[in-house]
Amino acid sequence: KLGARAGRFTKLVKLLRFLPGMKDVGNEGTARVISGVLNRALAMRVSGLIIIMVMVLPVFELVTYPENDFSMKMWVEEV
Repeated sequence: KLGARAGRFTKLVKLLRFLPGMKDVGNEGTARVISGVLNRALAMRVSGLIIIMVMVLPVFELVTYPENDFSMKMWVEEV
């Protein structure tokens, strides 16, 4: 089973070089190429998740802010 998986991964890597944006692998090993592709995909997903969290999480905190802001009135009263 392991040999069959290695054969499928080799075919996958050979197909990946025809995709746009993929550079020629040259003398690099198959495992190194697969590792690089997986690392790049994981990095893209993690960075996308972080960006989405930074944009979406503050929306949930909007309901905790007070509706009326009396800070200016309080400041005038203190002065």
